[in-house]
Amino acid sequence: TAIGNNSLSANTSGQNNTALGFQAGLSTSTGSSNIAIGVNALQANTTSSFNVAVGTTALLNNTAAANVAVGHEALFTNTSGTQQTAVGHQALRLATGGSNTAVGFQSGTAVSTGADNTLIGNAAGTAITTGSSNTALGSAALLVATTANNNVAIGLSALRNNTANSNVAVGTEALLTNTSGTELVAVGHQAGRLS
Repeated sequence: TAIGNNSLSANTSGQNNTALGFQAGLSTSTGSSNIAIGVNALQANTTSSFNVAVGTTALLNNTAAANVAVGHEALFTNTSGTQQTAVGHQALRLATGGSNTAVGFQSGTAVSTGADNTLIGNAAGTAITTGSSNTALGSAALLVATTANNNVAIGLSALRNNTANSNVAVGTEALLTNTSGTELVAVGHQAGRLS
């Protein structure tokens, strides 16, 4: 099903695709079971299947399978990452790694090759680039980490300034100022805030 100028215009043998919007699913030729809703959503996809793109330029450059992007520029840059879920304006915008999940305005927006990150909340993990296996739940949780791995931040601004590996912070502003400490655990409101 195609509605919109040039939507699914390259389709040759792809089946069960749905595109709604100007150039939605434009390049999909043999890929099947894709959904593209929005101007230029899933535009570069050619052969990959099982993608869902909802929002202007969601999954714009995608050529991989089994991704979900909902929001303006969600998973915008993804080319090879699979099994990623991005919900929110520019969520996982630069991501090309795999198995990332981001929900919230600009959550995980800088993730590039990082993988297995779960980032939920406004700007959660927004600076992560190559860091992997991080969990951030809460607005501005794990905000400035770029290459850090294996961190858990739960709560508003938990591990906000952290750039180190293997820390656990649970509570509003827990381990807020930690920058280089590793293998730290802080539980409670502002626990370890000035460490």
